[in-house]
Amino acid sequence: MKAFLVAIAAVIAFGGEALALSSSSYEMTLNNIGSKINNGKDPITFSFTGINVPFIGGSSSPTISLVFSQGSTGFTDKLSLLFGDTFLKDITASDTSYTFSGDKLAMLNADVLANHAASFRLSYKEGGASTIASATLKGTVAPEPVSMALVGAGLAGLPFARRLRRSFKQAA
Repeated sequence: MKAFLVAIAAVIAFGGEALALSSSSYEMTLNNIGSKINNGKDPITFSFTGINVPFIGGSSSPTISLVFSQGSTGFTDKLSLLFGDTFLKDITASDTSYTFSGDKLAMLNADVLANHAASFRLSYKEGGASTIASATLKGTVAPEPVSMALVGAGLAGLPFARRLRRSFKQAA
């Protein structure tokens, strides 16, 4: 019973990080997502697929970011980054990344849970001609719910395991 109380106290004191269960990193790069974006031509739409669990954000967690790399022709435009119809930020040669937080992270996670994907759009805003070589979405994802259930069942079963061990000792 003492070990069970210590485990519960650790969970209360340190939150979910007290468990041996850890979150994992997610990183996916899409190469050749678009050729030239030039003078208001069609926007580039791209999706990261196969994301099965939501991202974790907050002060103690790593950031969730979307990073673009420039193509061989450089990057001279100012592009608007959109998530669905929601404007996120202007992407320029000197600022090629976006970090999710707050309500935008909640929107990203809602899309991930509903579609197991996250779709974005880059549209021309002003400037010359640019090529986007790749886009990388990276962050920390939550542990799977089944793993959380197994940890909970293991913690709940600790007192019963001790009783079972005592009964075996008494029978021997």
